[in-house]
Amino acid sequence: GGDDAYAVTRDANLALADHLIAAGCPQLFYFATASVLVPGGGLFPAAGEHGTDYIKSKYQLVEGMEARAAAATGTQITGVYPTLVFGGRHREPAIPLSHFANLMGDLKPYAWLLKFLSADARFNIVHAHDIARVCRIVAGQPGQPAQLILGNPASNVDALISDFLAVLGRRKRTVWKIRPGQVDALLKILPMIQLSPWDRFCVDYPDQSHPGAVTPAKYGAEVIMPDLA
Repeated sequence: GGDDAYAVTRDANLALADHLIAAGCPQLFYFATASVLVPGGGLFPAAGEHGTDYIKSKYQLVEGMEARAAAATGTQITGVYPTLVFGGRHREPAIPLSHFANLMGDLKPYAWLLKFLSADARFNIVHAHDIARVCRIVAGQPGQPAQLILGNPASNVDALISDFLAVLGRRKRTVWKIRPGQVDALLKILPMIQLSPWDRFCVDYPDQSHPGAVTPAKYGAEVIMPDLA
């Protein structure tokens, strides 16, 4: 967050891209996030307006890279757009957990409550290993698309909660389906929950899924994490 997000995510990457293009690099991959795209693949203006510093900096990175892709003649530029990323491991050699994996850990004390809740929302998830595998497969291949969206087939909140509870040895028993109009009432009851502008936007537009997302299976390779379970 803050100025660092723009200095590192946007400015440093654009400077590196300019250097590589000027040096005649034939193929360039850069990492964005699927949060800045509409389901059809175009840029999502709401992400540039309401997103966190991380999302806004990625949005501006994509704008800059797409401008360079349109102008560059000798460099093939592909944006890699992961969906919600799981990654990391506890066994040696240990790898720090991804942000989303850490969030799932934070939810463990609330499993007793989650088992009763339901909501309408759709999204894709992907493992860092699967991201790396796809990138390794396509690197060096000519004719790559301008956008490579990575993720398993879309899932929903209920399926995610069910998988999460199954790992903990619990079963889901839906009692209350939370609808967007009820969120404000929940926030009054639970003042410790604070919504950022991006959180609020996602409440109002809960389908963040990408039908065109791919996994290593598209290239005939094994998928490390086909689902949360």
